[in-house]
Amino acid sequence: MEQLRIQIAGDLHDDVGARLTKVAMLTELMDRETAPTDKAKGRLQKISAATREVIQAMDEIVWTINPKNDTLDHLANYIFQYAQDYFQPTGVRCRLDVPAQLPDWPVTTEERHNLFMAVKESLNNILKHAAATEARVGLAVDHTGLTILVADNGRGFATDQPHKSGDGLSNMKQRLERIGGRLTLESQPGAGTRIKMELDGR
Repeated sequence: MEQLRIQIAGDLHDDVGARLTKVAMLTELMDRETAPTDKAKGRLQKISAATREVIQAMDEIVWTINPKNDTLDHLANYIFQYAQDYFQPTGVRCRLDVPAQLPDWPVTTEERHNLFMAVKESLNNILKHAAATEARVGLAVDHTGLTILVADNGRGFATDQPHKSGDGLSNMKQRLERIGGRLTLESQPGAGTRIKMELDGR
């Protein structure tokens, strides 16, 4: 089964990923050769953006199913790189609290997938709802387990009131519960938001 996962990950990356990259490059080339007043230019830009999003989704799938990434170190590196890339074009400063050293803990595919998707949703909420100028992503490990912190200096909200990101927060909690973890949220109007994801030690 592990060898099959490696083969599928490689095939997706080398074949499907390469084809999508070619589509994106050809679309961007056509966009550069199209006059600004041409109605097709806007459509080409949308196709290019959508293709890049599919390539990113493909990268996440390949990373998830590849058993070579079933370690805490790979999880941490992927989360930090994703957060940095996600906020880079947005004007939101991203602070990364990177541990100097991580234990050699195994992390299952299901744990990696659900933790990453929860982090991804929390970053999306910052950009979509928080009106923040700074985001912080941290990871810490001690004898009790793993903690991932995602925080922002945005507008915050009253946690006892309905919020626009309600479904997303509910999904994040379910993802953590699915792998035996916990998610806690702290927020106040005008004081930003802190989301803590915890998973027991190995």
